[in-house]
Amino acid sequence: ASLESQSLKDCEFLCIDDGSEDHSGAIVQEFANRDLRFRLMRQKNKGLASTRNVGINLAKGEYVAFLDSDDYYTGEDALERLYKKAKSEGLDILSFETELKYEKHMKETNDKDSYYYKKYFYGGIRKGQDFFVDMMSRGEYCDSACFLLIKREWLSESGILFYPGILYEDALFSLQCFLKAERMAHLSERLYTYRVREKSIMTTQITWEKVYSRVIVYREILRLLMITKKEENLLEKSMADYLVMVFEHARWMDEFRVDGQPDVELPPLNDLLLRSLEMGKYRQEVNEKVILAGLEKIASDSEGIILYGA
Repeated sequence: ASLESQSLKDCEFLCIDDGSEDHSGAIVQEFANRDLRFRLMRQKNKGLASTRNVGINLAKGEYVAFLDSDDYYTGEDALERLYKKAKSEGLDILSFETELKYEKHMKETNDKDSYYYKKYFYGGIRKGQDFFVDMMSRGEYCDSACFLLIKREWLSESGILFYPGILYEDALFSLQCFLKAERMAHLSERLYTYRVREKSIMTTQITWEKVYSRVIVYREILRLLMITKKEENLLEKSMADYLVMVFEHARWMDEFRVDGQPDVELPPLNDLLLRSLEMGKYRQEVNEKVILAGLEKIASDSEGIILYGA
């Protein structure tokens, strides 16, 4: 409904039914019947990354943006304002900000304010990597592709696509966009509403698929870091800091995942990364019995023990 009410008329809304088993396709078709901006495409389930790539290849507009099925644009003129600014300033990319809408008690268990809300202003028309360094230095870089309006011709020429078959695909896509954009601006307005709800991909239980996807993201960012020009010290440091964040998130998820690692042979490089990062089946488990036995041994062999903070 947020799309139908958008004031921007000369545009298209590509809606891709990725093998859904509910009535979402029929609902979109109803919109398409009364609004020529809507285009419905159906396909067998390919996952979010591959589906977004299909959308990029099918798109005909001057700029592209991504809207997740459970989110919406904030205000009827959101897209029109974004397009006019990007068009008038000849931008490769225009980034903007989001409003968070927590459902039920999600804020108590999954508070995302500190990650998504920005306190600082990022002005001017600059290279994307300058914005990346600036935002990273303030702890305000956000890697969601949904908060980017991207010139389609530039995107095609850059060859940037979503990495298929993984979760957290936004991390790679957005980073590459920031690193390659020559003319970029940031609009400090919340023109997108991200719905934080139960049973979404990002809020459901932690699985091995999520952990392994993070390892793939880590590997690909490491590749990008290795080809970064060494004289770009600030960029190199910001990318390294971001890589540490990805690693720490992956390690944290590996500690709390609810399933085991499938017994399948992994590509050598991925297996090496898991070994080096001590993740997956190479994770070092803490044996409480051994630790307690060691403490008991220390206590029994000591003449006296002083406990602090007991």
